[in-house]
Amino acid sequence: MSREKKEVTYERHDPLSLAIARQYVANDPDLSHITLGEVRFVRVVGKNNKNIIEVKGIEEPISLFTDFKYVIVIYADAFDSLSEVKQNLFILHALTSISEEFDGKKRKEEVKEFEKFVASFGAYWYLQPDDYLEERMGKKFTKVEADVSMEEKELDDILESN
Repeated sequence: MSREKKEVTYERHDPLSLAIARQYVANDPDLSHITLGEVRFVRVVGKNNKNIIEVKGIEEPISLFTDFKYVIVIYADAFDSLSEVKQNLFILHALTSISEEFDGKKRKEEVKEFEKFVASFGAYWYLQPDDYLEERMGKKFTKVEADVSMEEKELDDILESN
């Protein structure tokens, strides 16, 4: 009995995630240390993973070969099935895990480090219904609308301007 192996593809840009991230970085002083031109959003399609999003810091010696400090990996099969509200919060959560030194390291996921996030949405935010999360987002965060039809040139301009 043979299983068909699912094709895995990697997309260099994720315009939706980048647009969401731009809004949060521009409007949240706690994220002002993040330079999005040094963060790469990569979509992985066709790969099952226990995570929906992973933040990977790029440290030495690998950092010697790239200008990026972080790669945020979006597992598209799981991410795309989420509501828009939860997609926004997963991006915000990923950004929150980037160290304040912006040095390729991640913050430890302790309640103390994520105090604002947990205070706003609760410890089990990903299990909450969308209307509860939307209400919370309206108080502290703005819902982000993204133009997913961006061309790669536009994305490169965005990355360079940040």
